[in-house]
Order: sequence, then structure tokens, then C-alpha cells
Amino acid sequence: MTALSFAPDEHAQAVAELASRICRDFSSPEAFDRADAGSGVQADALRALGRASLLGLCREPNQLASLCSAIELCTAAGDAMLRVPVAALSAIVAPALHTAEHPALADVLEGRTVACAALAEAYDALPTSPACRADESGTSLLSGEKVMIEAGHAAQLFVVSAADDKGASLFIVHRDDIADLQEQRATSLERVVGLQLRRTPATRVGATHGEAHRIHDLCVDRYRLLLSAHQLGVARRALAMTAEHVNARQQFGVSLASFQAVKQRFADAWIGCSQLDLAVREAAWRLDNGRSAGRAIAVATHTACVAGQAVTYAAQHLHGGTGVDRSYPLHRYFLRSRMNAVLLGGAARSLEAIANSLAEEAHYGSSDE
Repeated sequence: MTALSFAPDEHAQAVAELASRICRDFSSPEAFDRADAGSGVQADALRALGRASLLGLCREPNQLASLCSAIELCTAAGDAMLRVPVAALSAIVAPALHTAEHPALADVLEGRTVACAALAEAYDALPTSPACRADESGTSLLSGEKVMIEAGHAAQLFVVSAADDKGASLFIVHRDDIADLQEQRATSLERVVGLQLRRTPATRVGATHGEAHRIHDLCVDRYRLLLSAHQLGVARRALAMTAEHVNARQQFGVSLASFQAVKQRFADAWIGCSQLDLAVREAAWRLDNGRSAGRAIAVATHTACVAGQAVTYAAQHLHGGTGVDRSYPLHRYFLRSRMNAVLLGGAARSLEAIANSLAEEAHYGSSDE
């Protein structure tokens, strides 16, 4: 039996080093405060990532080779708590604009123009069949509501998921065509927006309905995986901060790290991080190698929702009162892990997908998963 290796290749390692260096340059509390006071987006960080050619790693829907590199980018962004929605940009926005041959593609990939994804709806953060409807009896007109849109305040373009009688597709909408943009506040305390679409003109991504539905499903799967990678970065940094805290903090003349209960709590959190890392990399490997990956992506998503939140909760616990002090950065990681879980649709959704996959395999026979 040949052992599988999910370790990043040389290109992905180079992307990881470059992305980590750029992201850490923009991770100060002062930088976050400036973003919160403005549009909610770190425009300087966005441009830096664009200059480094890191925003278009997955721009071609049929090209999978750069997926592992995009995972490293999203992990680095989560680690630094960067106020740039790199998962949505990499998995949804770049492929949509590339497929549509949109004239703003170059500006978006270079970070000069902000574009964002609008997937979440009031009762479903990641719908497979969006309630937002597309009327394509001529030009595409969208009607419905979208919520929790990251970078929406600064965006000039929105990539919106909507459905018609034939299935779900992605549509490109210009900000000037949106009449109602609403201020919202996310779980993570970051600025997000909601929008109301009332027969809003849009451009469908895909030359035919079949191609449009295929691109939608592929991009949403990649988004789930890259957002899970972002959750991995969030959890890793929270764990690293906790390790530093319990080693430095003294109680009864010894460090907190010397107590057995602390060691056990930390070990459980470390195992959770390792589970998430393995789940994300296995799903990426399956996609890169043309394997069926639906169940693997669901496992990665479920692990991100459950283990990712458990790690940041443990970090809060082991920090004690320091963990809830808003002048200390840990609270940002705790809240962002909650927001990521919401954007992924929650643990129950992915668990249902895993169960359906297993039931289908039992009924119809073996699969390659």
C-alpha cells in the first residue's frame, strides 16, 4: 500500500511564506481599527496581495492545480485575521469574472477594485438552491435578499448566487444597479452589508445553463473548502497565543502550562487543529487529483465548524479573564471562528451531507471516497 502525502508542494510552500509575510504586516490592532472606522476592508493589504499575484490563484474554474496554494493563502489570512475576504475572492469572485471575461478582472486581481461574493441569505448562509430568483426571460433580472456580505461597503461588483427553474447560477451585479444596501454587523464585529435586489440587472456566469450550474456548484465547493482553511488559520493562531500565555503566566510560583488539566485542555485543542488540517488537505488533494470530493469537503466543513470553534473556546478558557479583554486580540479569533461556522452553513448541514453520502454509497455501491 502506497502512503498518501497531503503535504504542500514547493509552489504552495512558497505561497505560504509570501502570504504569511504580507498578512502579518497588516495584522496590528491599529490596522483593524482603521478598517472598522472605514469600509471594513484593509485596502492596503488587498493591494499588497494583488501586487504579489495572490488573488487569482483559482481564477480558472477548470484548473485545480493552484487550489493547494489558495489554501495556504486563506490559512495565512485567518492566522493574521486579515480584513480581506480572500476565500470568497479566490473561490467565487475571480473564477466568475474570469469566466465572464469581465473588463474589471485585472483591476480586481491587482487589488485596485473591490469585488465581493453575495451568497448568504436570511435563513440559509450557504444555500444550494438560493431563494434569490433569476428571471431570464431576456436579460437576467434578480429579485431577493442577500445578507452578511463581507467587503460590501467598498465593493464595486457583487457576485451573487441565484436560482431559476433549471438550477443555481452565479451572476455579476454592478453596485450602481443596487438600490438598497443595508449596514449590518457580523458576529465577528466586522462591518458587513445586506442588499435587496428588485429585478436588478445582472450578467450570468456561463455561456449555457448547464455550464452556469456546473460553475456555481464547483465555486461553492471551493469556497467551503477555502473558508475551512481560513478557519484553520484562525484556530492555529489562537492555539499559538494560548501556548505563549500558559507558559508565561505564573500561578503558585509555576507556569500554568505545568498543570495537568491545562495540558489536557491544550492537547485536545491541538488535536482539533490537526484534525482540521488533515480534513482540509485531504479534500484539496482529492479535488486536485480528479477524485470525488463531496464527502471530503463536507468532512472538512464539519470539522471547521466543530473543531475550529472548540479550539478557540479552549483558548478563551485557558486565557481566563485576559481572553475576554477587547484590548487583547484573542477575542477577534474567538468571534471570527463563530462567524466562519455561520458562513459555512453550520455543523448540522455538513453532517447531513456526510450522512447522505454514506447512505447513497450503501444503496448504490462503492465510491472512490
